[in-house]
Amino acid sequence: MVLPDKAENGREPSDTPQTPDDVVVAAQEVGEATGLTCSACSEDAPEGAKFCEACGQDLDTQPKPICVACGEREVADDGYCHSCGQKQPEERDHHVLVDGRIAAGSDRGRRHHHNEDAFAVANVGTGAVLVVCDGVSSTPGSADASLAAANATRETFLAGLGAADIDSDVVDVEELLVAAVASAQTVTVEVATASGSETRTDPPSSTLVAAFAAPVDAASADSPITITVAWLGDSRAYWLGASSILLTTDHEIGGSLSRWIGADSPDARPETSVVTVDGPGLLVVCSDGLWRYGSEPTELEALVLASISGTQTSPPSAEMVEALLKAANDGGGHDNITVAVWSSTDLGRSTTETPDQQDHPEEVEEGTNE
Repeated sequence: MVLPDKAENGREPSDTPQTPDDVVVAAQEVGEATGLTCSACSEDAPEGAKFCEACGQDLDTQPKPICVACGEREVADDGYCHSCGQKQPEERDHHVLVDGRIAAGSDRGRRHHHNEDAFAVANVGTGAVLVVCDGVSSTPGSADASLAAANATRETFLAGLGAADIDSDVVDVEELLVAAVASAQTVTVEVATASGSETRTDPPSSTLVAAFAAPVDAASADSPITITVAWLGDSRAYWLGASSILLTTDHEIGGSLSRWIGADSPDARPETSVVTVDGPGLLVVCSDGLWRYGSEPTELEALVLASISGTQTSPPSAEMVEALLKAANDGGGHDNITVAVWSSTDLGRSTTETPDQQDHPEEVEEGTNE
């Protein structure tokens, strides 16, 4: 707390340390001197007033937020300005995270009004776990479901690992991922139950892909990498290295999802895969909002290489993730876009976050997750 200085209350500043009681008294005295201030127009109002005499604002309620486009206080609870029609930014519209060997980001895209994608990541020794969930936008509540599922997958997996050796000969990483996905299914159903939608024909649902990667020899920069993947739906995992490969197969029939997590899921047990690949390289986990602009491993590799070109830092980096999100938006941004990248080489980065750094282009009619 910063107390008013001489210019604000007409008192000389004191060198005597203040006690907590002194601070309370000082704050009360300032309040008595200034009365109330309208939060809408900043005009003073007499103590005890219910409405602002200048603008009519109810002094007991918060005013509507200011529109980022037109500056009017006409933003309604649905997030749209009733003066100019502009949708206001949401916290999940654009978010990028860099933590050690991991960089991840998510973006709303051009066509959707909300971001139903979510990611959760963690460095684990010399390895990492990456989780991406793509909430099905045609089912209400999927944004909450995907976020809860991603976090539950990561936390359950990390709890399962505990303090154990991450060597796959000691710990059954595949079963830990299966258990982690089971926890994601549980919390997704809980989201539906909390909203009373668990018995609907369209309860909250999401795809999910979780991948754990670790070098066989942690002391070698060129060590082979063991990657364990669990997934449901069409979110994907790729290994980009000397031999770039797709690590997952889409669960789709006739263009529609055949497996997912949610109260109406016909089979919520994930498909799994364990592979060992030559290092060094990049593990990329992403939603279809990215891979549909570079589906084949060589195509995605080209997107990643283009995102690295011209950056001042080694991959993975915030600049790299921003470039990948931009590439998908430039390609049409038909869906929410999420990507998480882990590098098998140590880049020694610290943790940084850059939420809401990108202005979104004009929206077009909302589509649905495929």
